Amino acid sequence: MRKIIKFFSFLVWGALGALVVYGIYNATQNVEGDANNVRVLQLENTHHRKTDMENAVVAVKDYFKKNFFGARLDEIWYGHDYDKEKELEKQFGGAEVIILRSKYMKFTGDEERKWGWIVVKYNEAKMEVQNWGYDDNEKIDARILN
Repeated sequence: MRKIIKFFSFLVWGALGALVVYGIYNATQNVEGDANNVRVLQLENTHHRKTDMENAVVAVKDYFKKNFFGARLDEIWYGHDYDKEKELEKQFGGAEVIILRSKYMKFTGDEERKWGWIVVKYNEAKMEVQNWGYDDNEKIDARILN
């Protein structure tokens, strides 16, 4: 009987030790989204200032890092959806809206996904990501625009 108790005690302590090691390992891993090596493409346009476009990219990168754990942002570019941006500006009280598009990989080895971002600038303040979602066939999913 003592051998059985010792055996189960050994199993319990071994399992607890493994959980502690696993917890320490996970705590030391990068739990942010990776937006450090994103390629920025095609920001040039006639509707928005260059600095606003650059600030919108920074806003997306910061948001991605904080909210897309374990994912990697690969590319980002201007969506050239000026008519939709003007429509959305009404919803955001006249604030400037920039629609960006991107590609990211959720997990290593996963397929690359297209993603759309709605970034809003309120009264010369910093840019804020207001919404995001799947970007299918170069048109942002209508659900995120309503």
